[in-house]
Amino acid sequence: TVWIATGFAATHTATSCSSTHVQACLNGSAPCSTIVAGDTVQIPVGTCNWSAQVTWTAPANTTLKGAGTGATGGGDQTVLIDDIASNVPALDVTVATTGTFRLSGLTVQGGTGIRKDSGMVRLIGPGTVRVDHVHLNPRQYSTSDAKGTSALSPGARIYGVVDHCIMDYYANGSMLIYNGGLAGDFGNGVWAE
Repeated sequence: TVWIATGFAATHTATSCSSTHVQACLNGSAPCSTIVAGDTVQIPVGTCNWSAQVTWTAPANTTLKGAGTGATGGGDQTVLIDDIASNVPALDVTVATTGTFRLSGLTVQGGTGIRKDSGMVRLIGPGTVRVDHVHLNPRQYSTSDAKGTSALSPGARIYGVVDHCIMDYYANGSMLIYNGGLAGDFGNGVWAE
């Protein structure tokens, strides 16, 4: 007997770890379908050089997950290499105002890309996140200036936890926290709250 249920969370798997395939999956293109609250997007095992940014406005309670293991840092199973020649994060996610967005099991490392003023991975709120079993390594960029990129940049009222991660750094801090809610606020409003 085969049971087909509706209304349950689904897992959507990108064709490969390439930025083209990951963006297509997040956009709901085949083989993935429309991502809704509670779903998981799986990025398969592999090493892929990204020459284009991947952006996503994540529905509530969604997960973006590589093939990483339960090891701290995820075990480098899904490796995304930033070869983007512009000053944008390789992965840029706007999280939902309700629920919790989870980023897990990925490795993002520098390649031939240039310095990222907003980090290699940026999470924009307001919202709640869990980042776990992730390895972020800007030390692998090909130039010393780019190596100074922050690995993770949560901002605009992001709350949550980062656990079981490895963040390598070169000269600057591994996280750039810019939690201001308004342009020019510089986090003062959040601090006051």
